[in-house]
Amino acid sequence: MKTPRINGLYRHFRNRKIYRVAGIGKDEATQETKVAYVDNEGELWFRKIELWFEEVNEMIEVDGHKVNYVGPRFIEAGESNGIIGPLFGSPSRTAAVGRSRRGL
Repeated sequence: MKTPRINGLYRHFRNRKIYRVAGIGKDEATQETKVAYVDNEGELWFRKIELWFEEVNEMIEVDGHKVNYVGPRFIEAGESNGIIGPLFGSPSRTAAVGRSRRGL
């Protein structure tokens, strides 16, 4: 199975936002492998790994026009080299959001 690169930057097909892959791990309850990724506000998200590169076929809006997009859900957009920086919020905020999402 194809896996995203840790610290890799990926653009979502629909909202065009760039996310940094923070890690890959297993959901404790379901044992499903999930990708942990961070948006530019520092919020931590999780998605099943099989959905990460899943091919989608969906109408989306681009520059005010509806177009049919066929391709992967996330497209590689570069690498962050582990530096969170201003694009992805402060490390402390990212850590706090991650803790609150897991209920710790």
